Amino acid sequence: MSQVDVDMVLIDTVQKDLQRHQEVANELSSLIDADNQQYFVQPYMVNAEKLRNVLVTRGYGLIGKNGLMNKFLNSVISKAAQNMEEHEFCQNHKNEHLVAFDFESRHFGCERCVFEGTYKDPKFVSWSAREIKDEFDIEYYQLNQHLKSVEELSPQMIISNIRNQISQFFFMLRKKLDEIESEIFKKVKDSDALRNLAQFIQELNEECDDSLRELIEEEKKGLDEKVNSSKFSFIVMKSHFYKALIEAMRNFNSQLRGDINKSSTSFQDLISFVPDDDAISQLLVQIFNKCLRVDNQPVQLDLKLKTDLSQVKKTIFEQKSGFTVRENVVLQVDLINRQVQEIQKLKDLYIPKLMSIDESNVLVIGGQSQMEYARHTIIKKTCYLLSNSNGGPWKTSSQAVMRKQRVSFSSVFLGKGKDYVFATGGFGAGRRIISDCEIFNVNDNYWTLFPHLNVPRASHSTLLSENLKWVYAFGGINEEGQPIDTIERVRMNNVIDPIKDLNTQWQVINLQLPQPLMNIGCAIIHNNQEIVIFGGVDEYGDAQKAGAILKIDNEERGLHSYSKNSRIELEDADAFPNTGCFYRQGDDVFYLGNNFVWTLNERDKKIIKHHPIAVV
Repeated sequence: MSQVDVDMVLIDTVQKDLQRHQEVANELSSLIDADNQQYFVQPYMVNAEKLRNVLVTRGYGLIGKNGLMNKFLNSVISKAAQNMEEHEFCQNHKNEHLVAFDFESRHFGCERCVFEGTYKDPKFVSWSAREIKDEFDIEYYQLNQHLKSVEELSPQMIISNIRNQISQFFFMLRKKLDEIESEIFKKVKDSDALRNLAQFIQELNEECDDSLRELIEEEKKGLDEKVNSSKFSFIVMKSHFYKALIEAMRNFNSQLRGDINKSSTSFQDLISFVPDDDAISQLLVQIFNKCLRVDNQPVQLDLKLKTDLSQVKKTIFEQKSGFTVRENVVLQVDLINRQVQEIQKLKDLYIPKLMSIDESNVLVIGGQSQMEYARHTIIKKTCYLLSNSNGGPWKTSSQAVMRKQRVSFSSVFLGKGKDYVFATGGFGAGRRIISDCEIFNVNDNYWTLFPHLNVPRASHSTLLSENLKWVYAFGGINEEGQPIDTIERVRMNNVIDPIKDLNTQWQVINLQLPQPLMNIGCAIIHNNQEIVIFGGVDEYGDAQKAGAILKIDNEERGLHSYSKNSRIELEDADAFPNTGCFYRQGDDVFYLGNNFVWTLNERDKKIIKHHPIAVV
C-alpha cells in the first residue's frame, strides 16, 4: 500500500469517527427540542434513562471520555436556565426568598419555614450551593481540558505525526539546516539595524514598566470592587479621576500602537525572506536523488515546480444568481432579471454567512440562535450545504461544524476556485470578539485552524488579492465595541492549497482606513495592484457613500498608499456584510450590499448601483 493510500485510509477513518460524534449530537438535540417535558421532569433535572438508551445504542456511555457532546450540553444549559426565575420565592410564604432545602421532602423553604419548623431537616441553600459549585468547578476544569484536546485533533495532525517518524534522513537534513540557521543568525546579530531595534525595544519596555502595570491593575481591581458592592455614588464622585485615567490610557494605547507598528516595520527591514519555490524544489530534488535510496536504488524524484503566478488568475465561476440573508431568511437574487425571491427560512439560525459555491450550492456557516442577542442566545458553529441540484425544493445537508463558534465574522474564498473558505474573527462564545481564524476544505469537508488576527475584530471585511497571495482584513469593531480603522494582511504560502503551509502570521499594514468603519465594501481592480474600498457603517450606525482606492506600492514590504487622483462615491449609502462572496456574469462583477446590488466598472474605477434588494 502506498503512502497516499495510507493517508486516505487514515483520513477516511478519522472523518467517519467525527461524523459518528456529530450524528449523536444531532439526535440528542432533536430529542430535547421535540419533547422538552420528558427531559425536564423537574427543574434542572434530566431524564437520564432515556438519554442513556440513546447513547448506548449508538456506542456511547453517558459519562466518560466521550461525554455528552457540546451541542447537547448547550441545549441542557439553555433550557434549564429558562426555568430559574420561576423558583426564587417560597410557595408557603408569598414574596419570601428561598434560603433552605429539605433533602427528605425535596422541598425549598424560606426563613419563616425554618423558624416555624415546617420541614424536618432543612439545610441552608448557601451550603448546598457551595458544594454544587465545588463539583461544578472540578468538572468545568476537566471539560475545558477535554475541549482543548478535541480542538487540537484533526486527520492532518495524525498523518503529520506518522510522517514525522518515517525517515532518519530528514533528521540529518534538519540538523544541517539548524547549522545553517545558526550561521545566518550570527550574521544578523552583528547588524547595525538589530542594535537599533534592540535599543528601541528597550526604550519601549521602559515606558511599560511593572509599576505602571501594577498601578493600572490596582485601579481596575478597586473599580471592580466598587461596582460589585454597589458603591455607585463613590464612582460618580470620582468620575473626573476615572475619565482622566481613561483618557490617559487611550492616549498611551495610541502611542503604543504606533511604536509597535514602527518596530514591526524595523523588523521587516532587518531581515526578510523572499520565497522561491522553484529554486528550493530544484535543490531538494538534487539532494534527494543523490542521498535517498528506495529498494537499494536512487529514488529519482521529480517534484512538480511551482505554478507561475503571473499566469494564475482568480477563477470566478459565472453565476446568474447571488444569495444573501435577511435575519433568518435566505434570498436568491437574479442578477440578470433583477428579481429577488425567498428560497428558505432557516430554523433557529439567524445572520449566518452565505458562501455561494455555484448556482445550486450555497454554504451556510456560523450565526446565532435568535436575531437579538440575549441571555439564552447561542452563537453557533453551523456549517451545512443548501442545495437545489434538481431544480426542486432547496435541501440541506450537514457539513463538518466550525472549530469555533462565531457570528458577524468575515469570510472569503481562497485559491484559484472555490475549494476553500477562510473565516476570520467575529463574535465568539459569550459574545466576546475573537481573533481566531480557520479554513474550510470544501471538497474534503473539514476545518483547519489558522494563525490569529493581530487585532480581534468583528463586522469587518476580507479580500483576497489578485495574485492569491494575500488576504486583507479591513476595519470592523474592536473588543470595546468601537469601530476601528486598522488594516492587516496575511500571506498565503501555498496559493493552490492554502492548508498545506500555515507557517505565516498577520501583519498590520502602514495605512489606515479614512475613518473607522464596519462592513466596508472592497474589490480588486485587476492587473493594476489597486483595491477599491467603499460604503460601510460608521461609529454612529450610519451607512456611508464615500470610498477610496488603495494602492499596493510594495507587495513584499507591505507598503500601501491612497490614490489622490481617483474619487469613489456610491450613489446611495450602503453596507457590505459579505464582501468575500461576489459574482461574475459576463464582464460584470456583482457585489451584494444590505440594500442594493452593485457592479464594478474597472476601467473607470467606479461602483455602479444595479438594482435594489427587495423581495417580489
